[in-house]
Amino acid sequence: MRTYIANGWKSVKDQFYVIIILFLYQLLWGYFLYRLVESAVVPLLMRYPDPPPNQLSQALYYIEAQMGLSENSTVHAYLWILLGIGVFRMLLTPFIQAGILYGLQQEYKGLRGLFFFQGMRRYGKSIFIFHIVEWILLAAPAYWLLPRLYHVLISGLQSQLLFLNGVPYVVAWLLYGYIVHQLLLYMQFGKISGSGMVSSLWIGICNSLPIIGISICLE
Repeated sequence: MRTYIANGWKSVKDQFYVIIILFLYQLLWGYFLYRLVESAVVPLLMRYPDPPPNQLSQALYYIEAQMGLSENSTVHAYLWILLGIGVFRMLLTPFIQAGILYGLQQEYKGLRGLFFFQGMRRYGKSIFIFHIVEWILLAAPAYWLLPRLYHVLISGLQSQLLFLNGVPYVVAWLLYGYIVHQLLLYMQFGKISGSGMVSSLWIGICNSLPIIGISICLE
């Protein structure tokens, strides 16, 4: 496992220009999202009762917030902006990932060069299809989970301890999403390398324990 991590850091050093691109991408995204949330959420929080509310004032605050979310045109505009940049990020991410994976594959062959943009151009559409499949698989449990989480949310307005009832659902959903993401990631490696998606998927399954260990170490 230590060897794999060392090789990974070596790849990072060899493709440092990609790190700069990704840093700027995440920085701009994070700053824009922060400013958007700050301008929308802070005014709402300023209306939270002070001193600490009793049950009646807290319930009135939640009712007022719910009415504001449903009737305020400014809130709707923020939601549309958030949806728009979210869709843009979802469309751009597969092409960025295609460039990264292609660069790693060329490095594995011993080649050096600016392969990031070549990978985006050659494999961006293919990786985009993988992401569509991943989104569908991740959204599939929502049909069963969201009604239960909504019930937990409504119950939690009366007692915050009831929010804990939703933790197992969220953890199970996150674990399911992690497994789906890792399996499809190895299939993407197989697609770009030309070694075959099934064989790459099997390699990922056989090496699942080291993969999980490396993921935990990097987290």
